[in-house]
Amino acid sequence: MNTVDNLDAELVAAFPAIALERASINEPTSLWDVYDDHAEIVALAGKTWRELPSELLFRHPSLLVYAGDGLFRAVLPAYLRYLLHERERFNALPFQVAGQLTRTSDPDRHKKFDRRIALLTAPQRAVIRNVLELLSTVRPMEEPMTEALATWKQL
Repeated sequence: MNTVDNLDAELVAAFPAIALERASINEPTSLWDVYDDHAEIVALAGKTWRELPSELLFRHPSLLVYAGDGLFRAVLPAYLRYLLHERERFNALPFQVAGQLTRTSDPDRHKKFDRRIALLTAPQRAVIRNVLELLSTVRPMEEPMTEALATWKQL
């Protein structure tokens, strides 16, 4: 079984620290018109996933739902890292992340899921699967992370 430290190192190795661009934040696949705090998300321009503070991630548990495909891939490792290290503060964040990493039978969500992960590399997919495996053992995330893990074992 992977340790938190090993998985953290795998995330860093698999996901380059590329600065977010405003264009990637506002890409056409995003759904910001229904998001309450878009201004704070736009302010992320110039930061990498490694620089996103845990407080921001905690305040925006549903960001992955509304983010466009590129932003989803760019910030996903920050959310996974947060969940690897956080053991006390939970809101909807682990459930939102698990939901976005689960392929459902809903045709629209299925297409969105496939489109988002299409550009992930083999090492990125492997580390996501490994993180989900560990998170599926952590309370209170066992059930949703186990469902997400089932999806990633099929990829």
